[in-house]
Amino acid sequence: MTVERELTTRLSALADDLTGPDAAVSPEAVVARHRRQRRTRAGLLAVAAAVVAVVVAVPTAIGSLSADPGGAAGPGGTTTAPATAGGTGAEAEAEARAAAESAAAEVRQQQAGAEVARQQAAASAAESAAREAAQPALDALVPALGGPVELSSPTGWDQWLPGSKPYPGASTEEDIATCPQLSERLGAEFGMRFSYWTGTLPHPGGCTWVPVPLSYDGPYDYAYVFRVAFEGGTTVEQQRGQYVMGGGQDEFPGGLPCPSADVPGGGALLRCGSPDDRFDVEWTLVLTDARGAGVWTLSAAARTVTGRTSAEALTVLVDAVETIYG
Repeated sequence: MTVERELTTRLSALADDLTGPDAAVSPEAVVARHRRQRRTRAGLLAVAAAVVAVVVAVPTAIGSLSADPGGAAGPGGTTTAPATAGGTGAEAEAEARAAAESAAAEVRQQQAGAEVARQQAAASAAESAAREAAQPALDALVPALGGPVELSSPTGWDQWLPGSKPYPGASTEEDIATCPQLSERLGAEFGMRFSYWTGTLPHPGGCTWVPVPLSYDGPYDYAYVFRVAFEGGTTVEQQRGQYVMGGGQDEFPGGLPCPSADVPGGGALLRCGSPDDRFDVEWTLVLTDARGAGVWTLSAAARTVTGRTSAEALTVLVDAVETIYG
């Protein structure tokens, strides 16, 4: 629109305002009305401007309040939050510590496994050496036992089997009642007086015989010790596994199995080392009961000063017991 045309339009509007549609209106009223219109238009413009300012300012203020005060505005008006002090670093430190502990535990486990393997290898080597050293004596004693040895338990023991007779009983005589009478036979064979010492049959511990005088408070340095035991609910193999060698085995806390050999009839002969050099090795014969009620165990040990071996003592014991229960 040109300046001339705009001016003409405004003059026409002003003329209309001045004359108005009603000719009866005085000129003073027309002028007053025009002034009111101008004031009203000015007020509307001011309100509109204020509204526009509010509409623009409120989102800007909200955005400023929601932004991190410490953040720096990035491209497009976005802000970059700073890393929390100690957050990522603490997590990394914890992960590193856990990894170090896991590695240390693995090393300890490997070391323990290596130590167990070493002990097993040492025990196996020692057991093989002991078996090899004992084999000639085992091979010599098996035939000296006189062929298959068969022992049969009294039927009166069935009242306690597969358990045990109560021990100690009401009296020493009650305990001795189930033991074989061996004192005289042993005394005649070894030239000294023997006596029942402890235990009962069947189980617990069996009956033992030693030379007199007897001792119950120590020292227990008897020249000979003989034992006859009977236990129900077990087998020869289970009994064989319970015997370990004595002295000189500090390196193997569990002990080493006593060297053994099978004997005719399904039994086992064991040769166990003594706790000290005062005694010869201890020999033990394990046999299955002829009635199948349990397992017999016959053991003999002799001191070296007697001039008799434990092997000789065992053969005497076997013969004596066989005459009673064979």
